[in-house]
Amino acid sequence: MKYSFFILIAFGFILSSCVKEDPVLGLTITPSATSVDAGQPIEFDIQGDADFLVFYSGLEGSRFEDYPNANTREVNMLADEPSLSFIYRNFNGTVNAVFVATSHGNWGTDTEEQIFEFTIDISDNNINISSATLKTPGLFGKVFEGVVSTEDHTVTVNIPEADATDSQLAALTTNIVLSSQLSTLRYNGEVFQNNSPVDFSSGSQTFNVEAVGGAVQEWSIVVQR
Repeated sequence: MKYSFFILIAFGFILSSCVKEDPVLGLTITPSATSVDAGQPIEFDIQGDADFLVFYSGLEGSRFEDYPNANTREVNMLADEPSLSFIYRNFNGTVNAVFVATSHGNWGTDTEEQIFEFTIDISDNNINISSATLKTPGLFGKVFEGVVSTEDHTVTVNIPEADATDSQLAALTTNIVLSSQLSTLRYNGEVFQNNSPVDFSSGSQTFNVEAVGGAVQEWSIVVQR
């Protein structure tokens, strides 16, 4: 009798596995914004059920139309609250972000698919400097790292008198790294070429950072002795 009970249970499991179940798919996806500055995260709120969910950012190499050769990010749909946070960097323009959701029936023969498309406008107005160095003249010149203040838009470089003469300050090799690869650095109205000599004998010089999105910011590079 005992064995018959277990046989009935096993038989019940077999019968249940033979019942065909349709795919379960029903999602809503809501972005926190569709117009952002480059570097600002977009949070995608995901509600509902799907077996798989992948994201195409719309950037080069991750475009839906380039499937199956496009790079994607997979969303963990087993999480209690599935979500995706994405940041567009060094980009100015419009992208078509796409989510593709799929679910399969238990027999593996039936598949349902949902596609969500969002037009995202990105403006790269990053006018910050990330780092700057000044180097004294000569093959064995000394390199001095600047301290960047994004609040004051200044870079302060401490060059002790013992490490550089006043005449050497007149030709310091200057290297400035911008936070955005799309921004332009200008000095005296001209596009500045890194590793060019700049006269800091007056104690400071002014540079302008122009973002591709249109923003412009004046920066002061200050030498302290």
